[in-house]
Amino acid sequence: MNEYVIAGEKLYPLKEKRIKSKVGKEYSSKHVKITVATDYYSGKQIQHDYTGKNNHEVQNKINESICLNDDQLNLISNEITLEQLLNEYIDYKKGKISEQYVKSLRNFSKRYLIPRLGQVFIKNLKHEDIVNIQTEIMNKFNYSCNGQTVFSILKCSLDYACKKGYIACNPCKYAQAYVTNKPEKPILKQDQIYKLLVVEKDHLYSGAYAIILLLALRFGEALGLSWDQVDLENRTVIISQQLDINGNIQKSTKTRLDRKLTIPECAVYYFERQKDIQECQEIFYPKWNNQYNLVFTDHKGQPLSRHLVAQDFKAIMKETSNPEVTLHSLRRTTATILAENVSMLASQYYLGHVDHSSTSNYVYPASKNTEQLVNIMAEHFEQSFYEAELDKIYMID
Repeated sequence: MNEYVIAGEKLYPLKEKRIKSKVGKEYSSKHVKITVATDYYSGKQIQHDYTGKNNHEVQNKINESICLNDDQLNLISNEITLEQLLNEYIDYKKGKISEQYVKSLRNFSKRYLIPRLGQVFIKNLKHEDIVNIQTEIMNKFNYSCNGQTVFSILKCSLDYACKKGYIACNPCKYAQAYVTNKPEKPILKQDQIYKLLVVEKDHLYSGAYAIILLLALRFGEALGLSWDQVDLENRTVIISQQLDINGNIQKSTKTRLDRKLTIPECAVYYFERQKDIQECQEIFYPKWNNQYNLVFTDHKGQPLSRHLVAQDFKAIMKETSNPEVTLHSLRRTTATILAENVSMLASQYYLGHVDHSSTSNYVYPASKNTEQLVNIMAEHFEQSFYEAELDKIYMID
């Protein structure tokens, strides 16, 4: 005898389905496919699959998710606004992504998406709305807010809504991400490297600038570098943590990839100089406390402020031939040097990228081996740029 389930005012016959468990045991279940809607754009039917141990379990799943009438699909959750969906989606992502990224998603949604589409019911969202909000945000905020980020958050949250049964199809499916033409990012010129490593060698933050340049570190990785990770005897350093924008130490890098680098000979000076500075600070400031054993700290032993260091670097570069450079330009400068001398794989590892697509933005394939990295770095920074002046800096008493 056939068994049926009810969806709206229609009867749907259940089919028996044999399922094999992980341990090899087979058992039977009930299965039904129900046409819930027609895609507005393609005209194709959208079906949901429901499976359960018996007809009662299947019926309960149908009742929880949808309610069909003669003409169209009416979702039980059709009164959900985009604001409610974004909050639910971000809560769902907790534990699956880093806390920093969760906070970034929430702040971005509150600043850009909720004020514009927050009160719109997700069942009423059309692909034109997605295109319009990208265009509006890009025109108003220029490069401070990338239209691709808007599209990504909307697409992922609406995909989540589809899986939960809140909507039948994702309106982002037929919208296109707004691609921005970012300006070319500059790298440091000869006079700027000379000013940074020679003229400003006694500056408070010169050690941090030099290490970022010589090891191609990210800004947060340099400020979060711990003495526990630095081995000057064997000239190695392990990059496994960072200082985030809120001044907290994160026990992972941006890409969650730890890497072990060899310290170029010209960088040893800056590490040893930093040790001397911290020893003096500990003597003159009784309350000095380097809780995280960081390499770069303020006069009290606390983590440096990313904002203050960035502003200081901008002030130093203001009077040079290329004032548009930023702290990230230090990393790109070293990456450009590597591009002409080492393989893509070696450069990718040295820079800590997940895949070569990020590296290929400023690093191109070459035929050298990974072992030549340190020699290239040392030769370039010790000989190519004002060799006589730099040799004086690297002399340690």
